[in-house]
Amino acid sequence: MNTLKSVIKRSVALMLAAVCITSLCACNARQGNSTHNEERNEPDECCEYISDTFDLDLFDYCEYAEMDLDVSDPDEFAYIKFEVKSGKEDEFKNCLEEKLGQGSEYENDQLPGLNNHKFAHELKKLEPVRYYVMFQSGVRIKTRDTNFYVATDEGTTYLYIFG
Repeated sequence: MNTLKSVIKRSVALMLAAVCITSLCACNARQGNSTHNEERNEPDECCEYISDTFDLDLFDYCEYAEMDLDVSDPDEFAYIKFEVKSGKEDEFKNCLEEKLGQGSEYENDQLPGLNNHKFAHELKKLEPVRYYVMFQSGVRIKTRDTNFYVATDEGTTYLYIFG
């Protein structure tokens, strides 16, 4: 009888262990499939990301920068808000045009929803200035576009990057 009780206890312990392991695996699988965002608010870190990813050196023009990086996909997606230093607007514009071309005008009603991201909502409230697009090679998608929007609000110039 003691042997039967021992076998039952071990069996129950093994089943409980299996249930625990299964629930942990399920939890990790859900985390891997969910959107994982990394919010970065350090201007230097954002400028470094912009430099490394888009080959744009904007360190001299940055008053403030904030970034929300979605790393859940091999082709990570960045939402970036960049405030231009006062007095540097013309140099900043020249820097963008040198790298991205002349760009084009845009209207706020032409802006994509961008998954209802807070930066997209902010941008729609600002005065449009210029729109630029950059095409890059992707991992999952062969060619992917990155959108650069320049806008102003009460004399302050902003750059929003989505891509």
